[in-house]
Amino acid sequence: METIKGILFYAAMCGQVPEMHLFLLGNPLFLYLIPAIESWNAVLTFTLKAINSRITIQRDGELELNDDGSRDFLLKWAAVKKSDLLKMSTRDVITYLSTNIFAGSDTTAIALRVIIYFLIKHPENMRMVIEEIDTAN
Repeated sequence: METIKGILFYAAMCGQVPEMHLFLLGNPLFLYLIPAIESWNAVLTFTLKAINSRITIQRDGELELNDDGSRDFLLKWAAVKKSDLLKMSTRDVITYLSTNIFAGSDTTAIALRVIIYFLIKHPENMRMVIEEIDTAN
C-alpha cells in the first residue's frame, strides 16, 4: 500500500510538471546516487518475476491458453511484439504489464477499503460474514 501511495504521489507531481521526471526517476544517474530506490518499485519486480516464470513455462512446452480459452495480456502483447518488432519493444511490454498490475492493485485496495468500511459501519452484516466464513470451514 505504501508503494502504491508513493507511486501515486510521484505520478501526480510529474503529471502536473512532466519535466520533473527527467530530473528525478527519469534520470539515469538517480539510480547510482540512491541505489535503494530499486527496492521501492515492487510492482516492476513482481512484473519481471511473472514474465520470467512465463518464459520458463513456455520453453518447457506448457500451453499458452488459459483454462477458459482466453489469452492474457502478456501473450497478446508478446504476439504483437513478435509480429512487428517496430510496434512494441520489450520495454513497452514490461511497461504495459506493470501499469496493469499497478492499476489492478490500486482498484483492489480501494474495493477492500470500502468493504471493510461498510462492514464496520453495519455490525449485523459483519456478524453474518464472520458466521459464513466460520461455517465454510
